[in-house]
Amino acid sequence: MAKKTKDVIEIPADVWAGATSLEDLENWLIAHEPESIAALTEARDQHLRGELISLEEIRARLAARAAKA
Repeated sequence: MAKKTKDVIEIPADVWAGATSLEDLENWLIAHEPESIAALTEARDQHLRGELISLEEIRARLAARAAKA
């Protein structure tokens, strides 16, 4: 089980080592921290509303800036 202290969630090292994507970590959190479902759902909703951007979009924007420089 994940250990939560204030705003920090401790994830076991073997979970990090076995994760091959952010989705793997999210799935582990959902399975072990039911209250995280609401936070993940809200983050996804914010992204769909255009309030957040994906890591891929950040990388694309940075690459475009670097290409212009």
